[in-house]
Amino acid sequence: MRKGFPAFEWWADPPQEVLVRMYVFNVTNYDEFMNGSQTKIHLQEVGPYIFREKIEHKDIRLNENGTLTYTTKRRAVFEPDLNTLSLNASLNVPNLALLGMTSYLSGASFFVKFAFNLVVRKMDMQPLVKISVYDYLWNNSNSLLTFASKMVPNMIPVDNLGVLHMIYRTYEDEVTVFIGPNNTKRFFTMDMYNGKNRFGYWSNMTCDSVKLATEGVLYHQEVSKEDKLHFFRKNLCRVTPLYFANETVNLGMSTYRYVLPLDTFHRPKDGSHDCYTLPGDKPHPDGLSEISPCFYDFPMVASLPHFLAVDPAVRNQVDGMQPDEEKHSGYVTIEPNTGLPLESKAGMQCNLVVKNVDGYSPVKSFSNTYIPIFWLQLHQVGIPQYLVSMMYFVVVVLPNVQGVVSALLVVLGTSLLAIGVFRFQRKATKAVYSYISLDTVPSSI
Repeated sequence: MRKGFPAFEWWADPPQEVLVRMYVFNVTNYDEFMNGSQTKIHLQEVGPYIFREKIEHKDIRLNENGTLTYTTKRRAVFEPDLNTLSLNASLNVPNLALLGMTSYLSGASFFVKFAFNLVVRKMDMQPLVKISVYDYLWNNSNSLLTFASKMVPNMIPVDNLGVLHMIYRTYEDEVTVFIGPNNTKRFFTMDMYNGKNRFGYWSNMTCDSVKLATEGVLYHQEVSKEDKLHFFRKNLCRVTPLYFANETVNLGMSTYRYVLPLDTFHRPKDGSHDCYTLPGDKPHPDGLSEISPCFYDFPMVASLPHFLAVDPAVRNQVDGMQPDEEKHSGYVTIEPNTGLPLESKAGMQCNLVVKNVDGYSPVKSFSNTYIPIFWLQLHQVGIPQYLVSMMYFVVVVLPNVQGVVSALLVVLGTSLLAIGVFRFQRKATKAVYSYISLDTVPSSI
């Protein structure tokens, strides 16, 4: 990892090989639910809408203590050539501002609830709204959200709940990682995050520590099957583990496949402190992980797509979930000598948490439910051909060539030694004969 070398130059200006596939959920029984003839919303997956994630590494500094500090920035760019669906299509979706704010105020006093209900009635806010796909992703606002963000900015710090806008709005952080030959087993794992040894999301250091975490662009070197990798994605709000699954062959190289376990979002059974529920809150069912600290305290939890491996009682609160382990699980394929990921795929679903909102008449039918908002898949589809060629030379060609070259050098060295000994012996023999010849010459001569 030095300027001018291929690994550094590839990392500093990474090729755009990460695709973001966004899936949103459309409410298909909008009229029936609004008129009360049906009490459970039916969701239909719409997508994918495909974006390319642009990654930028800037302000790069090599530190004297064997670390590298840089600022990482990510943004999503729509790819028209890869899409068949229009961003102008209409959706029927939950009113995130109304449901989120009533859930946030679920424990408020009677007077707060009364005043809020008056505001909602005056603005004619409904629990379901019609909106374009583009606005749902990038520009989701309404009069209630604008009003609240101005009146109580400490409680409502944003006036735009576009889901991709919330993910990428503040996706710029300073990261310090270990590099150098003395850090093989912790190569490119975090030492500091925004100048601290913790993320700042959790009060418990076990959940909040940055140690061993990696952003997934590179993993540590000399990866073994016994290693547990630690992947950090900001919108997951914590580090998630990856475990060895099997050996594979990728691009002609021997690789290891690590997977994200299906119980990743399950709470620990031993009673230890978990990283899935905020202190003081009622624990979420298995398969749901709190992410509100990463989204301005907006009540949201993460899960695997379509509630895969989530408590069935949660899945049955809505219609339309179709979990598929093959489609919705995650993995990464790594070349173990260098720790370079050759391919990776991971899915995550964001769900709105609606607490007991019986005190708010427009939304009381949503009380104590988890409503899927969207799910996205991050797919690193490969690495550039020049990097493939370099990797193949380093991990396949070079070891074999090294053995042959070493053998040739041994033969050459032995031959040169033999020639040297032979020449030395010839010179020594000539010297002896010359001495004998001079010693036997007649004195008269």
